[in-house]
Amino acid sequence: MSKMKIKRVVTIKAKLTETLQKKMIAELQEVIARLDRDIALIEEKMTKFVGELTKNNPTQAVVVRQQLTLEKEQIMKNKETVLDKVRAVSKMELGLEVTRGTVEGMVEVKIGDNLDELMFAEILVEDGKVLEFR
Repeated sequence: MSKMKIKRVVTIKAKLTETLQKKMIAELQEVIARLDRDIALIEEKMTKFVGELTKNNPTQAVVVRQQLTLEKEQIMKNKETVLDKVRAVSKMELGLEVTRGTVEGMVEVKIGDNLDELMFAEILVEDGKVLEFR
Protein backbone atom coordinates (compact mmCIF):
# COMPACT_ATOMS: atom_id res chain seq x y z
CA MET A 1 0.00 0.00 0.00
CA SER A 2 1.63 3.25 -1.12
CA LYS A 3 -1.16 5.68 -0.20
CA MET A 4 -4.10 6.01 2.13
CA LYS A 5 -6.89 8.47 2.87
CA ILE A 6 -7.20 9.86 6.38
CA LYS A 7 -9.47 12.36 8.10
CA ARG A 8 -8.16 15.72 9.19
CA VAL A 9 -9.61 18.82 10.78
CA VAL A 10 -10.09 21.74 8.40
CA THR A 11 -10.39 25.20 9.97
CA ILE A 12 -12.94 27.56 8.43
CA LYS A 13 -11.82 31.18 8.52
CA ALA A 14 -13.79 34.15 7.25
CA LYS A 15 -12.73 37.62 6.23
CA LEU A 16 -14.60 39.98 8.48
CA THR A 17 -17.04 42.05 6.48
CA GLU A 18 -19.71 44.38 7.79
CA THR A 19 -22.30 41.67 7.02
CA LEU A 20 -20.40 39.01 8.99
CA GLN A 21 -19.76 41.40 11.85
CA LYS A 22 -23.50 42.13 12.13
CA LYS A 23 -24.27 38.40 11.93
CA MET A 24 -21.78 37.58 14.69
CA ILE A 25 -23.22 40.31 16.92
CA ALA A 26 -26.76 39.08 16.24
CA GLU A 27 -25.74 35.52 17.20
CA LEU A 28 -24.24 36.80 20.44
CA GLN A 29 -27.33 38.89 21.17
CA GLU A 30 -29.45 35.74 20.80
CA VAL A 31 -27.28 34.07 23.43
CA ILE A 32 -27.74 37.10 25.70
CA ALA A 33 -31.51 36.95 25.24
CA ARG A 34 -31.49 33.24 26.18
CA LEU A 35 -29.40 33.98 29.27
CA ASP A 36 -31.81 36.77 30.23
CA ARG A 37 -34.70 34.28 29.96
CA ASP A 38 -32.78 31.84 32.17
CA ILE A 39 -32.22 34.57 34.76
CA ALA A 40 -35.92 35.49 34.70
CA LEU A 41 -36.88 31.83 35.24
CA ILE A 42 -34.56 31.56 38.23
CA GLU A 43 -35.96 34.75 39.72
CA GLU A 44 -39.47 33.40 39.21
CA LYS A 45 -38.51 30.15 40.97
CA MET A 46 -37.00 32.14 43.81
CA THR A 47 -40.19 34.13 44.22
CA LYS A 48 -42.76 31.35 43.91
CA PHE A 49 -41.11 28.09 44.88
CA VAL A 50 -38.86 29.34 47.65
CA GLY A 51 -41.68 31.49 49.04
CA GLU A 52 -43.94 28.43 49.35
CA LEU A 53 -41.10 26.29 50.67
CA THR A 54 -40.32 28.87 53.37
CA LYS A 55 -43.74 28.27 54.89
CA ASN A 56 -43.31 24.49 55.05
CA ASN A 57 -39.56 23.97 55.46
CA PRO A 58 -37.53 27.11 56.17
CA THR A 59 -34.20 25.27 56.35
CA GLN A 60 -34.63 23.69 52.95
CA ALA A 61 -35.82 27.03 51.57
CA VAL A 62 -32.50 28.62 52.57
CA VAL A 63 -30.55 25.86 50.81
CA VAL A 64 -32.66 26.11 47.66
CA ARG A 65 -32.35 29.91 47.63
CA GLN A 66 -28.55 29.61 47.90
CA GLN A 67 -28.44 27.11 45.02
CA LEU A 68 -30.64 29.30 42.84
CA THR A 69 -28.56 32.36 43.72
CA LEU A 70 -25.34 30.58 42.72
CA GLU A 71 -26.95 29.44 39.48
CA LYS A 72 -28.11 32.98 38.74
CA GLU A 73 -24.64 34.39 39.47
CA GLN A 74 -23.05 31.87 37.08
CA ILE A 75 -25.49 32.81 34.32
CA MET A 76 -24.80 36.49 34.93
CA LYS A 77 -21.04 35.81 34.63
CA ASN A 78 -21.69 34.00 31.35
CA LYS A 79 -23.78 36.93 30.15
CA GLU A 80 -20.96 39.36 30.97
CA THR A 81 -18.54 37.17 29.01
CA VAL A 82 -20.86 37.25 26.00
CA LEU A 83 -21.26 41.03 26.34
CA ASP A 84 -17.46 41.30 26.30
CA LYS A 85 -17.45 39.29 23.07
CA VAL A 86 -20.05 41.66 21.55
CA ARG A 87 -17.81 44.61 22.42
CA ALA A 88 -14.76 42.83 20.98
CA VAL A 89 -16.53 41.92 17.72
CA SER A 90 -17.80 45.49 17.38
CA LYS A 91 -14.22 46.77 17.58
CA MET A 92 -12.75 44.24 15.11
CA GLU A 93 -11.19 45.68 12.01
CA LEU A 94 -12.93 44.79 8.74
CA GLY A 95 -10.83 42.44 6.61
CA LEU A 96 -9.48 40.60 9.64
CA GLU A 97 -9.60 36.79 9.38
CA VAL A 98 -11.75 35.19 12.09
CA THR A 99 -12.13 31.51 12.83
CA ARG A 100 -15.73 30.40 12.29
CA GLY A 101 -15.40 26.70 13.05
CA THR A 102 -14.02 23.43 11.81
CA VAL A 103 -15.08 20.57 9.56
CA GLU A 104 -13.60 17.19 8.83
CA GLY A 105 -11.93 16.59 5.51
CA MET A 106 -10.17 13.71 3.82
CA VAL A 107 -6.60 13.86 2.59
CA GLU A 108 -4.58 11.36 0.65
CA VAL A 109 -1.25 10.49 2.26
CA LYS A 110 1.55 8.88 0.29
CA ILE A 111 4.84 7.47 1.44
CA GLY A 112 7.32 10.33 1.72
CA ASP A 113 4.66 13.03 2.35
CA ASN A 114 5.16 15.49 5.19
CA LEU A 115 2.29 14.50 7.50
CA ASP A 116 2.59 17.70 9.56
CA GLU A 117 1.88 19.80 6.45
CA LEU A 118 -0.99 17.59 5.31
CA MET A 119 -2.74 17.70 8.68
CA PHE A 120 -3.04 21.50 8.59
CA ALA A 121 -5.78 22.84 6.33
CA GLU A 122 -7.89 26.00 6.15
CA ILE A 123 -10.67 27.30 3.98
CA LEU A 124 -10.95 31.07 3.72
CA VAL A 125 -14.39 32.49 2.93
CA GLU A 126 -15.86 35.94 2.49
CA ASP A 127 -19.61 36.38 2.89
CA GLY A 128 -20.09 32.65 2.39
CA LYS A 129 -17.98 32.37 -0.78
CA VAL A 130 -14.79 30.31 -0.79
CA LEU A 131 -11.77 32.50 -1.53
CA GLU A 132 -8.87 30.18 -0.85
CA PHE A 133 -7.75 26.74 0.31
CA ARG A 134 -4.64 26.67 2.47
